[in-house]
Amino acid sequence: MISFWRVGLGLLAAVMLSGAVGAQEPSQPRPLLMSAVRDEQFITGTDLYRLANDTWEAVTTDGYKGGFSLSPTGFIMAYQSVPNALRPVVEGGAGWLAGAVWDLRLLDLTTGESRLIAAQPAGFAVEDDGQIRNGVTRSTPVWSPDGAALAWTEQDYPATGMARLMVYDLVSGETRTLDAELPQVTMSADGLPRDLTWGHSDLVISETGVETLRFYDPKDGLRQVVPAPDDFGEAWLPLAGPLWVAFAGADAQVIVQAGPWLWRQVDSETGEITLFCGVLEQMSASSPDTSLRLARDTTQPEAAGEWRIVSADGEEIRAFEAGQQPQVVLSPQGERAAFPEGAEIMIYDGNEFVPAELPSGLSNPRLYWGWTEWRSAPPMNLECSIG
Repeated sequence: MISFWRVGLGLLAAVMLSGAVGAQEPSQPRPLLMSAVRDEQFITGTDLYRLANDTWEAVTTDGYKGGFSLSPTGFIMAYQSVPNALRPVVEGGAGWLAGAVWDLRLLDLTTGESRLIAAQPAGFAVEDDGQIRNGVTRSTPVWSPDGAALAWTEQDYPATGMARLMVYDLVSGETRTLDAELPQVTMSADGLPRDLTWGHSDLVISETGVETLRFYDPKDGLRQVVPAPDDFGEAWLPLAGPLWVAFAGADAQVIVQAGPWLWRQVDSETGEITLFCGVLEQMSASSPDTSLRLARDTTQPEAAGEWRIVSADGEEIRAFEAGQQPQVVLSPQGERAAFPEGAEIMIYDGNEFVPAELPSGLSNPRLYWGWTEWRSAPPMNLECSIG
């Protein structure tokens, strides 16, 4: 544990002293990371891998993991973990219990040490009939932009009341409740906690059923609840977010995709909802001016509105099919990009795409690499001001 805090908090302190993730240059290489499922054993066979010398090598091998979240520094991975007490029951044949409740852990990618930050409460037990008693299920945690804290939603399992929004401080090691009365409609249809977004200033949770966004100050709690407008005919469905997007000369705003070709902009201070008209661009947070970009012109319908990988000067490198939202990640400095395609991971090295084949038996890959940010560019369609 000493080495975990020596490495993890040393990197964290450097970022905090710099005042921004973008000001911190990595002191050692940051390889492309991938979570994948082994032999189609979802959760029990989910582990983390890194690409080294064109070969995927295992970072973890014990399985029993859910969602992963890479820190802004790139050296700490937060992830969902099946509680140790539940694993023998799952291995004994009760596979449906895997993922019913989650612990949360931090993995130091430099030393390989793991630290438990959110465990099951006292009284947690699995009965002889396979029923869980006094458990807690938790969402995949998200990082604060400065890498100093994590947040997640959680609720008791079996559900006994309201859900909760939690914040964990890496320096103090303390966890506090930011909202003890989070409506259960913030949970997804299968009853698991809904993921949230931590942006430039606030935490944002999207609610289903009542179609609202909940804005939280990370210190003071709930700041405002923004409902969808009365005349909003489309379902309030954040297919690509909610995303925190920086605008030139203005505060960052939340962008939600309300339908296949409909995007809305939510003012984080006033709650005003307007049509979003522009180009969304995701880029390296540390080198935004020279980074590759994942771009989408939201004013272009159908085939013209596809996601594209482009260079810093706008030259198209790869276009994806209309309606497809690719899982593209960028290297820490933004000079390389990667995304899954079939049984391969396609990696752009600055000149061409080079495939990295998935090891035999692995499937459902998800990639993690550099910390990114979203910005808005002027629209190409001058008529998009209507609506």
